[in-house]
Amino acid sequence: MQSDNKSIFSILEDDFEKTAKKEFNLWLKRNGEYRKHVREISNSLELTGKNRFLPEYTANFWAGKTKGKHRPSTIIVSLNPGFNRKRKKELAESNRRVKKWETYCNKRDNQFTMMEKRQSPFFSRWYVLFSGLYGKQSEMTIKSDNYGFFDKNILSLNLFPYHSNQSSQFNGRFTPKNLALVIHHVSNLLEFINKKNPKDVCIFNGQVWDTLLFTHGLIPKSKKGYKKIRLVKAKNGTIYHIKFFKYKNVKCVLFTKFLSSLGRESMTIKRIRKHVANKIKRQYPTAKWRAR
Repeated sequence: MQSDNKSIFSILEDDFEKTAKKEFNLWLKRNGEYRKHVREISNSLELTGKNRFLPEYTANFWAGKTKGKHRPSTIIVSLNPGFNRKRKKELAESNRRVKKWETYCNKRDNQFTMMEKRQSPFFSRWYVLFSGLYGKQSEMTIKSDNYGFFDKNILSLNLFPYHSNQSSQFNGRFTPKNLALVIHHVSNLLEFINKKNPKDVCIFNGQVWDTLLFTHGLIPKSKKGYKKIRLVKAKNGTIYHIKFFKYKNVKCVLFTKFLSSLGRESMTIKRIRKHVANKIKRQYPTAKWRAR
Protein backbone atom coordinates (compact mmCIF):
# COMPACT_ATOMS: atom_id res chain seq x y z
CA MET A 1 0.00 0.00 0.00
CA GLN A 2 1.43 3.37 -0.98
CA SER A 3 1.65 5.99 1.76
CA ASP A 4 0.44 9.57 1.35
CA ASN A 5 3.21 10.84 3.65
CA LYS A 6 5.90 13.05 2.16
CA SER A 7 9.33 11.60 2.70
CA ILE A 8 12.96 11.55 1.63
CA PHE A 9 11.86 9.30 -1.24
CA SER A 10 9.91 10.33 -4.29
CA ILE A 11 7.54 7.37 -3.89
CA LEU A 12 7.24 5.92 -0.40
CA GLU A 13 5.65 2.54 0.20
CA ASP A 14 4.76 1.16 3.63
CA ASP A 15 7.57 -1.36 3.24
CA PHE A 16 11.36 -0.99 3.11
CA GLU A 17 11.97 -3.30 0.14
CA LYS A 18 9.09 -1.92 -1.93
CA THR A 19 10.39 1.62 -1.37
CA ALA A 20 13.85 0.52 -2.50
CA LYS A 21 12.41 -1.00 -5.69
CA LYS A 22 10.39 2.13 -6.52
CA GLU A 23 13.43 4.36 -5.97
CA PHE A 24 15.62 2.11 -8.14
CA ASN A 25 13.07 2.14 -10.98
CA LEU A 26 12.90 5.92 -10.78
CA TRP A 27 16.71 6.10 -11.12
CA LEU A 28 16.62 3.63 -14.02
CA LYS A 29 13.64 4.91 -16.02
CA ARG A 30 13.30 8.61 -15.09
CA ASN A 31 16.84 9.51 -14.16
CA GLY A 32 16.41 13.26 -14.51
CA GLU A 33 13.51 13.19 -12.07
CA TYR A 34 15.54 11.03 -9.68
CA ARG A 35 18.49 13.46 -9.73
CA LYS A 36 16.22 16.43 -9.17
CA HIS A 37 14.61 14.73 -6.18
CA VAL A 38 17.96 13.86 -4.55
CA ARG A 39 19.09 17.48 -4.95
CA GLU A 40 15.83 18.66 -3.40
CA ILE A 41 16.36 16.37 -0.40
CA SER A 42 19.82 17.88 0.15
CA ASN A 43 18.20 21.32 0.00
CA SER A 44 15.42 20.34 2.43
CA LEU A 45 17.95 18.96 4.92
CA GLU A 46 20.09 22.10 4.41
CA LEU A 47 23.13 20.07 3.39
CA THR A 48 26.00 22.02 1.87
CA GLY A 49 29.34 21.33 0.21
CA LYS A 50 30.65 17.78 0.60
CA ASN A 51 27.69 16.82 2.81
CA ARG A 52 25.25 17.04 -0.11
CA PHE A 53 23.95 13.76 -1.50
CA LEU A 54 25.30 12.74 -4.91
CA PRO A 55 22.40 12.32 -7.36
CA GLU A 56 24.29 10.56 -10.15
CA TYR A 57 24.58 7.18 -8.38
CA THR A 58 22.06 4.50 -7.47
CA ALA A 59 20.72 4.54 -3.93
CA ASN A 60 22.40 1.88 -1.76
CA PHE A 61 19.67 0.67 0.57
CA TRP A 62 21.60 -2.27 2.00
CA ALA A 63 24.79 -4.32 1.85
CA GLY A 64 24.67 -7.99 2.80
CA LYS A 65 22.41 -10.98 2.40
CA THR A 66 18.65 -10.29 2.53
CA LYS A 67 17.07 -13.01 0.42
CA GLY A 68 15.69 -16.40 1.37
CA LYS A 69 16.00 -17.73 4.90
CA HIS A 70 19.36 -16.08 5.59
CA ARG A 71 19.34 -14.48 9.03
CA PRO A 72 22.16 -12.04 9.86
CA SER A 73 24.10 -12.41 13.08
CA THR A 74 24.30 -8.63 13.50
CA ILE A 75 22.71 -5.69 11.70
CA ILE A 76 24.52 -2.34 11.64
CA VAL A 77 22.57 0.83 10.85
CA SER A 78 24.52 3.99 10.05
CA LEU A 79 23.79 7.35 8.39
CA ASN A 80 24.58 7.06 4.65
CA PRO A 81 27.15 5.45 2.33
CA GLY A 82 30.36 7.41 1.87
CA PHE A 83 32.17 8.51 -1.25
CA ASN A 84 35.67 9.45 -2.31
CA ARG A 85 37.58 9.80 -5.57
CA LYS A 86 38.82 6.22 -5.39
CA ARG A 87 35.22 4.99 -5.49
CA LYS A 88 34.10 7.19 -8.37
CA LYS A 89 35.14 4.75 -11.09
CA GLU A 90 33.70 1.77 -9.20
CA LEU A 91 30.30 3.44 -8.72
CA ALA A 92 30.17 4.67 -12.31
CA GLU A 93 30.85 1.12 -13.54
CA SER A 94 28.11 -0.18 -11.25
CA ASN A 95 25.67 2.30 -12.77
CA ARG A 96 26.45 0.97 -16.24
CA ARG A 97 25.96 -2.67 -15.27
CA VAL A 98 22.84 -2.46 -13.13
CA LYS A 99 19.94 -2.32 -15.60
CA LYS A 100 17.23 -4.28 -13.79
CA TRP A 101 15.95 -4.77 -10.25
CA GLU A 102 17.12 -8.38 -9.96
CA THR A 103 20.68 -7.35 -10.82
CA TYR A 104 20.55 -4.55 -8.25
CA CYS A 105 19.36 -6.95 -5.52
CA ASN A 106 22.05 -9.48 -6.37
CA LYS A 107 24.71 -6.78 -6.26
CA ARG A 108 23.52 -5.45 -2.88
CA ASP A 109 23.28 -8.98 -1.44
CA ASN A 110 26.83 -9.79 -2.57
CA GLN A 111 28.37 -6.39 -1.95
CA PHE A 112 30.89 -7.63 0.61
CA THR A 113 32.33 -10.29 -1.70
CA MET A 114 32.84 -7.56 -4.31
CA MET A 115 34.86 -5.47 -1.84
CA GLU A 116 37.70 -7.93 -1.28
CA LYS A 117 40.19 -5.84 -3.25
CA ARG A 118 39.20 -2.57 -1.56
CA GLN A 119 40.22 -1.43 1.91
CA SER A 120 37.44 0.28 3.85
CA PRO A 121 38.29 2.30 7.00
CA PHE A 122 34.59 2.13 7.91
CA PHE A 123 34.27 -1.66 7.81
CA SER A 124 37.81 -2.18 9.13
CA ARG A 125 36.81 -0.47 12.38
CA TRP A 126 33.65 -2.55 12.57
CA TYR A 127 35.75 -5.67 12.07
CA VAL A 128 37.77 -4.67 15.13
CA LEU A 129 34.59 -4.69 17.22
CA PHE A 130 33.36 -7.95 15.70
CA SER A 131 36.70 -9.62 16.34
CA GLY A 132 36.03 -8.94 20.02
CA LEU A 133 32.43 -10.11 19.90
CA TYR A 134 32.96 -13.21 17.76
CA GLY A 135 36.71 -13.87 17.97
CA LYS A 136 36.78 -16.92 20.23
CA GLN A 137 34.47 -18.92 17.98
CA SER A 138 35.89 -17.93 14.60
CA GLU A 139 39.55 -17.19 15.41
CA MET A 140 39.18 -13.69 14.00
CA THR A 141 42.07 -11.26 14.26
CA ILE A 142 42.04 -7.48 14.19
CA LYS A 143 44.81 -7.47 11.55
CA SER A 144 42.60 -8.91 8.85
CA ASP A 145 39.91 -7.15 6.84
CA ASN A 146 37.74 -10.15 6.27
CA TYR A 147 34.82 -9.39 3.96
CA GLY A 148 33.99 -13.08 3.98
CA PHE A 149 32.91 -12.64 7.60
CA PHE A 150 30.70 -9.67 6.68
CA ASP A 151 29.16 -11.57 3.77
CA LYS A 152 28.13 -14.48 6.00
CA ASN A 153 27.15 -12.58 9.13
CA ILE A 154 26.44 -8.88 8.69
CA LEU A 155 23.64 -6.83 7.14
CA SER A 156 24.46 -3.12 6.77
CA LEU A 157 21.69 -0.50 6.48
CA ASN A 158 21.57 3.31 6.33
CA LEU A 159 19.13 6.06 7.23
CA PHE A 160 19.84 7.72 3.87
CA PRO A 161 20.83 5.46 0.95
CA TYR A 162 22.52 8.28 -1.00
CA HIS A 163 26.31 8.72 -1.17
CA SER A 164 28.10 11.81 0.12
CA ASN A 165 31.70 12.83 0.78
CA GLN A 166 30.99 13.82 4.38
CA SER A 167 28.26 13.35 7.00
CA SER A 168 28.79 16.14 9.50
CA GLN A 169 25.80 18.48 9.17
CA PHE A 170 23.05 16.73 11.09
CA ASN A 171 22.09 18.75 14.14
CA GLY A 172 21.06 17.53 17.58
CA ARG A 173 17.37 17.84 16.71
CA PHE A 174 15.47 17.64 13.43
CA THR A 175 13.14 20.49 12.54
CA PRO A 176 9.46 19.42 12.36
CA LYS A 177 9.66 19.64 8.56
CA ASN A 178 12.79 17.47 8.32
CA LEU A 179 11.50 15.01 10.90
CA ALA A 180 8.40 14.56 8.75
CA LEU A 181 10.67 13.75 5.79
CA VAL A 182 12.43 10.86 7.52
CA ILE A 183 10.01 9.52 10.12
CA HIS A 184 8.09 7.13 7.87
CA HIS A 185 11.28 5.65 6.45
CA VAL A 186 12.64 5.18 9.99
CA SER A 187 9.48 3.24 10.82
CA ASN A 188 9.97 1.09 7.69
CA LEU A 189 13.61 0.49 8.65
CA LEU A 190 12.68 -0.62 12.17
CA GLU A 191 10.09 -3.03 10.80
CA PHE A 192 12.59 -4.40 8.27
CA ILE A 193 15.11 -4.94 11.09
CA ASN A 194 12.44 -6.76 13.08
CA LYS A 195 11.61 -8.87 10.02
CA LYS A 196 15.27 -9.84 9.47
CA ASN A 197 15.52 -10.58 13.22
CA PRO A 198 19.32 -10.64 13.78
CA LYS A 199 20.57 -13.57 15.83
CA ASP A 200 22.59 -11.37 18.19
CA VAL A 201 22.10 -7.58 18.00
CA CYS A 202 21.26 -4.58 15.86
CA ILE A 203 23.76 -1.72 16.29
CA PHE A 204 22.74 1.87 15.50
CA ASN A 205 25.77 3.97 14.65
CA GLY A 206 25.98 7.70 15.39
CA GLN A 207 24.39 10.70 17.07
CA VAL A 208 21.69 10.98 14.40
CA TRP A 209 20.13 7.74 15.64
CA ASP A 210 20.21 8.93 19.24
CA THR A 211 18.42 12.07 18.06
CA LEU A 212 15.76 10.20 16.09
CA LEU A 213 15.09 7.34 18.48
CA PHE A 214 15.43 9.04 21.86
CA THR A 215 15.44 12.86 21.53
CA HIS A 216 12.33 12.63 19.35
CA GLY A 217 10.85 9.85 21.47
CA LEU A 218 10.48 7.02 18.95
CA ILE A 219 11.92 4.70 21.61
CA PRO A 220 10.85 5.72 25.16
CA LYS A 221 13.65 5.75 27.72
CA SER A 222 11.22 4.33 30.25
CA LYS A 223 10.91 1.17 28.17
CA LYS A 224 12.05 -2.02 29.88
CA GLY A 225 15.63 -2.91 28.98
CA TYR A 226 16.81 0.67 28.35
CA LYS A 227 20.28 1.39 29.74
CA LYS A 228 22.94 4.04 29.11
CA ILE A 229 26.63 3.64 29.99
CA ARG A 230 29.62 5.85 29.36
CA LEU A 231 31.73 5.04 26.31
CA VAL A 232 34.39 7.77 26.11
CA LYS A 233 35.02 11.38 27.07
CA ALA A 234 36.05 13.50 24.10
CA LYS A 235 38.89 16.00 24.15
CA ASN A 236 36.35 18.85 24.20
CA GLY A 237 34.64 17.37 27.27
CA THR A 238 31.68 15.76 25.50
CA ILE A 239 30.76 12.37 26.93
CA TYR A 240 29.65 9.74 24.45
CA HIS A 241 27.60 6.73 25.47
CA ILE A 242 26.47 3.27 24.51
CA LYS A 243 22.73 2.81 24.86
CA PHE A 244 20.96 -0.53 25.11
CA PHE A 245 17.31 -1.15 24.36
CA LYS A 246 14.96 -3.54 22.60
CA TYR A 247 12.77 -2.98 19.57
CA LYS A 248 10.13 -5.68 19.84
CA ASN A 249 12.29 -8.82 20.21
CA VAL A 250 15.47 -7.37 18.69
CA LYS A 251 18.35 -6.62 21.07
CA CYS A 252 19.72 -3.19 20.18
CA VAL A 253 22.90 -1.19 20.79
CA LEU A 254 23.40 2.49 19.97
CA PHE A 255 26.71 4.37 19.79
CA THR A 256 26.20 8.12 20.22
CA LYS A 257 29.39 8.67 18.21
CA PHE A 258 30.33 7.01 14.92
CA LEU A 259 32.40 3.92 15.65
CA SER A 260 34.80 4.85 12.86
CA SER A 261 35.45 8.22 14.57
CA LEU A 262 36.27 6.91 18.04
CA GLY A 263 39.98 6.82 17.24
CA ARG A 264 39.98 10.64 17.34
CA GLU A 265 38.95 10.40 21.00
CA SER A 266 41.82 8.09 22.00
CA MET A 267 39.66 4.99 21.71
CA THR A 268 42.30 2.50 20.57
CA ILE A 269 41.75 -0.65 18.56
CA LYS A 270 42.55 -2.69 21.67
CA ARG A 271 39.91 -0.86 23.73
CA ILE A 272 37.27 -1.34 21.05
CA ARG A 273 38.07 -5.01 20.65
CA LYS A 274 38.17 -5.75 24.37
CA HIS A 275 36.34 -3.18 26.48
CA VAL A 276 33.56 -2.08 24.10
CA ALA A 277 32.86 -5.66 23.00
CA ASN A 278 32.74 -6.79 26.64
CA LYS A 279 30.23 -4.06 27.55
CA ILE A 280 27.91 -5.39 24.85
CA LYS A 281 28.41 -9.02 25.87
CA ARG A 282 27.67 -8.24 29.52
CA GLN A 283 24.45 -6.47 28.57
CA TYR A 284 23.27 -9.39 26.42
CA PRO A 285 24.63 -12.55 28.06
CA THR A 286 22.09 -14.80 26.28
CA ALA A 287 23.39 -13.88 22.81
CA LYS A 288 25.30 -16.79 21.26
CA TRP A 289 28.00 -14.74 19.39
CA ARG A 290 28.69 -17.59 17.00
CA ALA A 291 29.96 -16.46 13.62
CA ARG A 292 29.45 -18.51 10.48
